[in-house]
Amino acid sequence: MIEEIKKTGVMAILRNKTAQESIDYAVALAEAGLEVMEVTLTNPEALAAITFLREKYPQLLIGAGTVLNEQDAKKSVAAGAQFLVAPGVNVAMIETALSENVLPIPGVLTPTDIMQALAAGANFLKLFPASVLGVSYLNSVKDVFPAAAWMPTGGIGLNNAQEWLEAGVVTLGAGGSLTKGPIESAQQIAKIY
Repeated sequence: MIEEIKKTGVMAILRNKTAQESIDYAVALAEAGLEVMEVTLTNPEALAAITFLREKYPQLLIGAGTVLNEQDAKKSVAAGAQFLVAPGVNVAMIETALSENVLPIPGVLTPTDIMQALAAGANFLKLFPASVLGVSYLNSVKDVFPAAAWMPTGGIGLNNAQEWLEAGVVTLGAGGSLTKGPIESAQQIAKIY
């Protein structure tokens, strides 16, 4: 699945308030060429959006975001999530994902976080918050952890996307820079990515 995610280059983070908003953004972004979407569980209707998108748009890769624990992981997998993204490392979430053949993507900030995530079986890691750390930080840690694949998230936009891609990341996690404005704006930005 990591290779499939890599093809798009951007994972759209849908942090909307309703299932319908997430669905509308997902469909519009898919029309613009993005095929990997993370629907965050901060949306109280996220699971409904995930189920709908998986059923109606099987060509898309749809995951759950802000998966904080084992219970969130189980509900997300039951809703059809193909990957689980977290802001930090929760071993039970990682183990649940792996036991269900779903890709875990825990968030890491420090070398200790990276070691914990790798030890739990996750090797695709969300560097968060990426803009605070910068590409130089990633370059410092990635050589120490060659088994890890990376997705910077937090402050990723058109102004710094190329720099991160040149650093060898698998994909970019783009939330606010992509989906804070109107859907038409999101489509235009997606086409540039």
